[in-house]
Amino acid sequence: MFWSLLCLFIGVFLVVFGVLVAEGWLSIILGVLMIAFGGFLMLGFVLIKKNPILTRYAKVFGKTTKTSGGDYVSGDDESGSASYTTPVTTSYFISFEFDDRRVNVDVDVSLYNTVEEGDMGLLDYKDIGGRFRFISFKRD
Repeated sequence: MFWSLLCLFIGVFLVVFGVLVAEGWLSIILGVLMIAFGGFLMLGFVLIKKNPILTRYAKVFGKTTKTSGGDYVSGDDESGSASYTTPVTTSYFISFEFDDRRVNVDVDVSLYNTVEEGDMGLLDYKDIGGRFRFISFKRD
């Protein structure tokens, strides 16, 4: 909400500034540019309002991890033989259940380590064109 209002204020300020400061043709050109810029900021305001953050009471249904990498690679390079192991990376996932719906989301390891299966709490997310976008989860 704060950022939307800030964008609105900046857009109005720029339109007024463009009209008051410039003279002649420059005034018209600058005014049109400032109005267009203000219009883009207003469009941003509308788009932010279109996809608000939704909050639901949810249950942690499950937790999973996915590990990748660690592959041994051997090959020749200019100095002779070279071999190395690719870095190991781990991704952390939590499945939430709410409103007869289950979603599996990629989360930060700190959240993964602080919740357990069966925990209840408030899930914040956005529904953007039918796609779930995780924001946060706060345990009870």
